[in-house]
Amino acid sequence: FSVGLSDDAGNGSSSTAATSDCTRLRKHHNDSFHVAKFDLEHVQTPLLISVCILVASLAKLCFHIFPRLPSLLPESCLLIALGVVIGGILFVAGAGSGLFFSPDLFFMFLLPPIVFES
Repeated sequence: FSVGLSDDAGNGSSSTAATSDCTRLRKHHNDSFHVAKFDLEHVQTPLLISVCILVASLAKLCFHIFPRLPSLLPESCLLIALGVVIGGILFVAGAGSGLFFSPDLFFMFLLPPIVFES
């Protein structure tokens, strides 16, 4: 904090000026120190899409790790069923209500996994 010096050095008013400055600064600043802020409304769409892509990637890994799974159902059926399950969960929870399909959403989040898959 800062200490203010007054022009009247001899009459003792500098200590009262310093005290009033300190009191004013303490009232102005909070005792908490904000390091980070998590705003769910701001990151909801990228977070939701990232989690869905992560779950689909884990499902693809499990599909290739377990040798019996490809004989039971094709990989595309597994991913479609997983998408239906995740979509149903998001629909019931109401988490995907603010998610609208836009060109930015397509080019930023959906196109890169499609390109990397091929």
